[in-house]
Amino acid sequence: MTRARVLKDVIRARASKTGERYTTARRHVLNSLRARSEPIASAPVSLVKKWGDTTVQLYFYPKPGDKTSVVVTNSKLTGGPMVEERRGLWRAALDRLARHFKRP
Repeated sequence: MTRARVLKDVIRARASKTGERYTTARRHVLNSLRARSEPIASAPVSLVKKWGDTTVQLYFYPKPGDKTSVVVTNSKLTGGPMVEERRGLWRAALDRLARHFKRP
C-alpha cells in the first residue's frame, strides 16, 4: 500500500467517523501531522479494512517524544502458511514506513 493510499484511508476513516467532508477531514489530518511536536491524539487511532476474506486492523498509539507505536492485527487467516506470509508482508510494510519517517 502506498503512502498516499494509507493517508487517504486515514482521511476517509476520519470523515466517516466525524461526518466531515473529505476536504475538511484532510485538512485536520494534515494539520495533525504537521504539528509533530504534539501528539496526534490522546487515544489510539484505528483503521479497519477488509483484505480478501480477512480483516485488518491498524492501531496508531501516540507516545512521548514525538513517537507513535503502530500495531497491526490481521484476523480470519486460514492457517500457518497464510499467517507467515502476512507477517512477512506487514513486517516489510512497517519497516518501509519507519524508514520513511526516520529523521536524519
